[in-house]
Formats: sequence, structure tokens, C-alpha cells
Amino acid sequence: MDNSITLSKLIDICIKNIKQILLISLFFQFFIALFIISQPNDFQGKVILKIDSDTVDSFDANDLISISGLDISSQDNFISEVYEISKSLDFFEYFVKKRNFEVELIAAIPSIDNTWRVDENKFNSETNEWNRTVSSPLTVIPSTQELHKVFFEDYARIDVDPRTNFLVIRINHFSPELIFKWLKNFSEDLIDYTRKKEQEKSNKLLEFYFEEMESNSKKYISGISLPSVIKDKIMNQIFADALPNYRFSYIQKPYKPQFNENSKILSFLLFSALIYVLVSGIIIYLSLNKIKLNRFIVNG
Repeated sequence: MDNSITLSKLIDICIKNIKQILLISLFFQFFIALFIISQPNDFQGKVILKIDSDTVDSFDANDLISISGLDISSQDNFISEVYEISKSLDFFEYFVKKRNFEVELIAAIPSIDNTWRVDENKFNSETNEWNRTVSSPLTVIPSTQELHKVFFEDYARIDVDPRTNFLVIRINHFSPELIFKWLKNFSEDLIDYTRKKEQEKSNKLLEFYFEEMESNSKKYISGISLPSVIKDKIMNQIFADALPNYRFSYIQKPYKPQFNENSKILSFLLFSALIYVLVSGIIIYLSLNKIKLNRFIVNG
């Protein structure tokens, strides 16, 4: 008697048990559909920033910069510096204090029509007090460190495109309203914070130059017309750092993302196909074992 398993034999088993396969698969599909529908929609938005690393009328002042004691990075590293600032705890603390979005970040839960509402088990909207239950080392009132961790681990991602050197800020969330708000505020505050840091450096350097000029020091500065040249060059550099659109420009501005229903449909189809394959495989396995058992009984 032929004990080999052929494709035609497997197909024949599936056809004979088609009703069982359909019924069992439909049963699981029903619960899969309920699960997928009950999940909040997942939206993604992004901002793309172009960061100009060039300066207006740059000049060679390495010696004076070094003796002034200032830590001024090269312009070639400015993009990397902005990237590190965007993920730093110092900038995030500045962002949180300016925008006060702690409740949105920690206590927001999905509501109807892709909106959000406050989880009253975490934050009491009437008293404006935190009432969540947490264990150490977390505190009832979220710390900056916790907010930073939640924001970057659960929602935000920042990258530098290796081909264009554009800074790409992405946010995933169930609320398109919060995505738009966070992207807009985060990008604006990043530009403002970085510009202020650059201005502080330039101002300190300018003060140092003026002090050297007033003291008529020839130790580091030489040349009759050099003071006016330095002044012009420094002022150009400060204006370049201070102008709102000098180093940053939007390639893609913040927007309110729209949900694509096809993503849930695709998930349902993939899970359904997997269910049909698993159910068919189990029925084929049981049928083959039943055939082997019957043959064993007959031969016995």
C-alpha cells in the first residue's frame, strides 16, 4: 500500500474537509475583526528641515576663538550639533516648560472620531492635579526624564537623512491633532533654541573682540584697519545666526495626517490568510494521522 504523501492527496483532504476549515476559520476571523476594529487608529506625521551649515562671509579667527575660551564647533558639524540638541534632555526641558504638554503626553487616551480625551485615572481635569498610581522610581507628577523617555520611545523619532542631510522629525500617535501640534511646536522650539545658543556664542565672541580692541592689545590683533574689519565680520556672523530663515528652512511643514483605512484592511487580510493556512495545516495533520491509525488497525 502506498504511504507517500503527494500534493494531490493534500488537496483532496482539504476539499473533503472544506466545511470544517471554513467554519473554524470564520470563527477566528470574527474575533480578529473585533480586535482590529477596537484598536485605535495609528497616524504618522513628519517635518523635514533643511539646515544650512554655511555662513555669510566666514573668516579665520581660530586663534582668537581659542584664547577667548569659547567652545565653538565647526560649521561642518552644525547639522550633527542640531541633531544632538533635538534629542537632548536640556532642549526637551525647554520644550516642556514652554509648551506644558505633560497631560497630552501621559494622560491622553483615544476618543471618538480620532480625537483624544484625558484619562481621569491619571489626571483630574477638574482640579488640574495628577492622581495616577505609579511605582518607584516614577513619581505621581511626571518628571522631565520620564516625559523625555515616553516621548522618544513611544511617539517620536528623529533622523538625519544621509543623502540630503535633512533633519526628519516623525511622530506616531492615535491623534492627528496632537501629531500636528507636537510637530509644529517641537520644530519651532528647536529652531528657536538652537538660534539662541548660536547667538550666545557669537555675543560672547563679540564681547571678547571689543575688549581686545578697547585695550589696544597687539598681542593677538595686528594691523591698522583690523578692528573695523573684525567688527564687520563679526556683525555679519551674528546677523546670519540671528535671522529666522538663515539656517533653517522647511522642506515639509507640519500637517494633520489622514488615516488610511487600507492599513486595517490589509492587516485583516493577512491575519485571515494565516488563519486559513494554520487551520488547513492542522486538519491535514489530523487527517493523515487518522489514515495512518486506520491502516495500523487494519494491518494489525
